[in-house]
Amino acid sequence: MITILQLSDIHLFSTKDQVYNDSNPYTNLKKVIDHLIKDKVNFDFLVLSGDLSNDFTTQSYDLLKSEVDRLQKKYYIIPGNHDDLRVMSVIFNIGNKKDSFDYSIKKDDWSFYFLDSTVPPSIHGEILDSQLEALKTFLANNSNLNIVIFMHHHPLDSESPHMNQYILKDKDAFMDIIKGFPCVKGVFFGHIHQVLEKKINNTLFASAPSTFYQIAPGLVDFKVEKTSPGYRLIYCDDKSLCSKVVWVE
Repeated sequence: MITILQLSDIHLFSTKDQVYNDSNPYTNLKKVIDHLIKDKVNFDFLVLSGDLSNDFTTQSYDLLKSEVDRLQKKYYIIPGNHDDLRVMSVIFNIGNKKDSFDYSIKKDDWSFYFLDSTVPPSIHGEILDSQLEALKTFLANNSNLNIVIFMHHHPLDSESPHMNQYILKDKDAFMDIIKGFPCVKGVFFGHIHQVLEKKINNTLFASAPSTFYQIAPGLVDFKVEKTSPGYRLIYCDDKSLCSKVVWVE
């Protein structure tokens, strides 16, 4: 079995003591990392699914790296709308252009595809036509594998009218591709600072909670629901996939 840990929407600043919306993002991230180490949470690799920084600074990514390095596990990164891909590429040695960022890894009978849904400086998400074509080609060429996709923006409506303003704008084109490939077992994302899980045909669509704070559902206006951090665990076994969210109080 392959186990993936997903952390999302960390929103670090350049300093450890910065508080925003009554929450300290560094303190919350450290709390999660401490919990993972203390409880010996078992996983094979980590996915950081965007909005890793809140101020685009080198120092914020340095703080992130110093914390996740404590886990001594391989990690994979995708950008969010609050990230600077150029700065990230220096700190984490990843691609620095949207049209050349997307990548995949293969483990056993599973393949994991990392998709950049950002369109700076906008808050909403978009995927280029070239990215959609590349994704479709990848799925066609690897339909014998079980495939999981990671991205930042939500490709289907959440329970937050406020965050649905900033959804993946070309979600219909994306969803049409996914529906054509039953080999896609899961699509995981962040962005909405909420937990969303929905099974469509053969595919689980699910968000990771933020390690920073959670946004109250059902409201057009922004409101923090709670400041407890959380993370998602994803279990890939044979041809089946399941997942759960863990809160760190």
